[in-house]
Amino acid sequence: MTRKQRRQYLTLHSVRELVRGLAAQPGLKSKTRKSLSRIETKCTVMLAAFTDFTAADHRYFVQCANNLYRAWEKDEDTHSYRAFVNIGMTLVADQVAAIPATAAGVRREFQELEGMIFTLYQHFDPEVEDVQAMGEGEAVALDFQKLVAA
Repeated sequence: MTRKQRRQYLTLHSVRELVRGLAAQPGLKSKTRKSLSRIETKCTVMLAAFTDFTAADHRYFVQCANNLYRAWEKDEDTHSYRAFVNIGMTLVADQVAAIPATAAGVRREFQELEGMIFTLYQHFDPEVEDVQAMGEGEAVALDFQKLVAA
C-alpha cells in the first residue's frame, strides 16, 4: 500500500468507528440512525476494496492506533454530536482534496461519502451555523492527521 492508501484506509476506518459510536447514543431520531447506518455501510464497502496488507502496513496501523489511543486518553473534552460529525467530514474532505483527478473512481466514492456525512451533519445543525462545533471538529481532525503522519 502507498502512504495515501494507508491514510485513506485509516480515514475510512475512523469514520466508520465514529458513526458506530454515534449510533450507540440514545435519543437519536430514526432518520439520523438510518443515515448513520448508510454511512457505516458505505465505509465498510470502501474498506473492502483494500486488500493485500503487508507487514509494514500492519505495523503502521498499529503505530497509528497506539498514537490515537494515547491522544484519546489525554483528551478529556466532551464534544458535541456536531463536532464528531464534523471530524468525519473534515477527514473525508481532506482525502478528497488529496486524491488526484486521474483517480476519478476513488475520488467519486469519497465525494459521495462526504455528501452523506454532510447530510448527517444537517440532522444536528439544519442551518449549518454552529461555528464552534465546526472548529472543534476541524481541530480534532487536524490532531488525527498529525498522529497518523507521525
